[in-house]
Amino acid sequence: MLGRCRTSAKWSRRMGFPRGLSRGFTLLEMLLVLALFAALAGIAVPAFRTQWMSNDLRSAESVMVSSLYRAAMLARTGANGQEWGVHMAPGEVTVFRGGDYGDDPESYEITTIAASLDITGDTMMVFQKNTGFPSASAMIEVASDGARSFDLSLSEEGVIDVVYEQS
Repeated sequence: MLGRCRTSAKWSRRMGFPRGLSRGFTLLEMLLVLALFAALAGIAVPAFRTQWMSNDLRSAESVMVSSLYRAAMLARTGANGQEWGVHMAPGEVTVFRGGDYGDDPESYEITTIAASLDITGDTMMVFQKNTGFPSASAMIEVASDGARSFDLSLSEEGVIDVVYEQS
């Protein structure tokens, strides 16, 4: 028996050499998994936020353009014998009846958009009855918290143009 060393079960368990199968994870393994999840989250969260803001902009564009077309169509057909307009504010786009936003609150058709968007420029546009042409040309800039924005312009002929900018 020279050259052979025997260790007792008590000694091997104390030193971290279990006999048989392991029944759990070590602290080091748990920390490594936690660090991996943190690294993945650090990469994914900014990309997800950018995509979310881009989606908010596209959604707002769609709502704004369709609301402008709706107001122009209602004015062109002479619905209720009045002018129709669109008012744009953070969080909502409103199609309204009459020459001014506050004239007839009962006629409001409100569509919600992301409240985090910053809307500047001509936020109220009115379309003439029977012709559906806007009473004046207008320009609106819509920007998100990120670097993306778009400009929406409405010509005197009623042509809507949307241009995206990235800064």
